Amino acid sequence: MEQIGNTGPSPGGGSAAAASAALAMALLSMVLGISLEKLPKSSVRVKRLRPAIRQSNALVKGLLRLADADAKSYQAYLTAKKRGTKARQAALKKLIEMPTSLYEACCAGLKICGSAAQSIQPSLLSDLVISGELLDAAAKGAIMLIAVNAPRGKTQTSVLRKQLLELKKNTRLEIRQASKRNRPK
Repeated sequence: MEQIGNTGPSPGGGSAAAASAALAMALLSMVLGISLEKLPKSSVRVKRLRPAIRQSNALVKGLLRLADADAKSYQAYLTAKKRGTKARQAALKKLIEMPTSLYEACCAGLKICGSAAQSIQPSLLSDLVISGELLDAAAKGAIMLIAVNAPRGKTQTSVLRKQLLELKKNTRLEIRQASKRNRPK
């Protein structure tokens, strides 16, 4: 966090987005873990939550690695710019890999949010929603990075935006349905 707040160009938005997504996934892991603890061991929901927790924890670790990788790849890009076109293009290609991976991880996290909505404790729905909103914001940041840095970024990002919009709509629907089922009568 302190490094992001410095006056240097790196770490920047990509690292911040990846760290935000990692925080969202950690929150989701908490939601899933608390819900798992409160369920009977033989519950069908337990069978759904265990793999979701493993996926969430793996995504936290991967997203933290992405935050670090983004800072390093941007520094490498700045150095390569001084060496010439070939070095700059190779570094730019590496720089674009990170937001693509970030986008994919955020989408995976949103899918977990949606599928877990029916299995979590009703009192944790707000935390689930917050996790989803943070993932959505990080995915939008990844799309922006692709738009700015990729040679055909603007074309590619329109497809990604549509995919994210559809995924977010489905996730919200799952959460809304879970919320309605769990309201006191």
